[in-house]
Amino acid sequence: MTEFAYSIAFKNNYVDRKVLAVFFVIFAFLLLVLIPELWWLHLTLCYLGYRHALFTCTKIMPKEGDITLIEKDIWFKLASEAKHSEGTISYGKVFASLLIVEVRCESGEKVWLAFMASAMGSDAWSHLSRIALQAK
Repeated sequence: MTEFAYSIAFKNNYVDRKVLAVFFVIFAFLLLVLIPELWWLHLTLCYLGYRHALFTCTKIMPKEGDITLIEKDIWFKLASEAKHSEGTISYGKVFASLLIVEVRCESGEKVWLAFMASAMGSDAWSHLSRIALQAK
């Protein structure tokens, strides 16, 4: 039986900074309401948390490239300028319009990748999400 490979091209895969900023502003406000004496600590920790979250999101989100999927084996291959990953999808989770995927390479290395729904077509997004969510 022949296995079919599904190819997905994506571009402009960027994190929405507004969502991160709103989360940390609300978190800082809640901390200020609970313990107002340590306002300087809350603001510093929330700013550092925002910078760390932004750095982590930027690191695991390839900006553009091509994905090749084989549905039967949950096999995944990413080809982009910055990253090249190949292996099986071991974990997938969807948060609103963000898909987080863990790919286990043949060498045993785990690679985390994130994709936005706006970076690809709706058919490609639903297909990628469905395959990623089928992972164990």
